[in-house]
Amino acid sequence: ARLLGVHEAAAAWRARTDTARAALALRQTPLGRYVYLIWRGPWMAAGQDSFITAMLAEAGGVNALADHPERFPTVTAAELATLDPERVLLSSEPFPFRSKHIDELVRATGLPEERFTLVDGELCSWHGVRMEAGFRYLAEV
Repeated sequence: ARLLGVHEAAAAWRARTDTARAALALRQTPLGRYVYLIWRGPWMAAGQDSFITAMLAEAGGVNALADHPERFPTVTAAELATLDPERVLLSSEPFPFRSKHIDELVRATGLPEERFTLVDGELCSWHGVRMEAGFRYLAEV
């Protein structure tokens, strides 16, 4: 904003983002303990110290892999089953997860289908000007 001389537009964006963030904090049901998958073949997830984990914490999420030493760990279906998360979020990017991948994971892990949710990876993991929309989106997930 300083470099481009758009202070008013930046202040307005900041206010909208802060409002969306505050509304997310007030949601009635926190996201809970989750695993956020970003890749298949091998399965990879968001772990500690990632922007995804920080965004989902705003929604009351607790990353089941937060203690894993890798930032984006590889997990097996058996490990996912052992973690027994309340939610498994399958991102639309970088790997484009679809419903067929939920079916595959249900069979491989034995976890109930209702725990799996396809999510918009752009709104959950892209920082900057998308954060306002991301906070609003997470309030609905």
